[in-house]
Amino acid sequence: MYTRWLFVPFSSGHDDEVFKMAQVWKSVEDWKGKRTVIVRYANNRDNAGCLSKVAADDKLYILAHGNVGCVKVANKFSDATEELSVNDLCERIQESGLPTEYRIVVNLFACGAEGRAEVIAGCGSGAVFADDFARALRERYYYFDAEIYGYKESVTSPEQNDDLGYKGKKLAVGVRNEVLGRASEFKQRFRGY
Repeated sequence: MYTRWLFVPFSSGHDDEVFKMAQVWKSVEDWKGKRTVIVRYANNRDNAGCLSKVAADDKLYILAHGNVGCVKVANKFSDATEELSVNDLCERIQESGLPTEYRIVVNLFACGAEGRAEVIAGCGSGAVFADDFARALRERYYYFDAEIYGYKESVTSPEQNDDLGYKGKKLAVGVRNEVLGRASEFKQRFRGY
């Protein structure tokens, strides 16, 4: 059985939204009897190599807040205290010791990471964050066999009382959210070339 690794790439405190999302997700996976580990980036020797035990069949989920067309991911939906560019995120993965010698499935679990948008003042470049991320991992950080996935629109982590019982993909419609189905049905693979 594979292990699901939930990687929080931010070094901010335990009060950030992404870390709380990881805790809820892990509790749901524990409830289902699945092996899930939360690892958090910290720029210190105590956390060096926190991803070094990720095995070839494991799945890595990088948790962050994103938006269609944005060039950075963040630790909070609004009023972010930490934002990461593609290169920042790749550096944190490498510093955390993710192995490069075998195929690893990496899911960039951030809203809109797969979506392309027109340039929006202060937010967009028209680029696709997940595609740029996949390219950087391969070309500059030597993760040649990484299988990278991103999600279009909004995604949400599971909640124990969730009617779906799994990671749902939500699309905002007006003032309410409509659940469209499993996130895995709406993800796209990125090769970075």
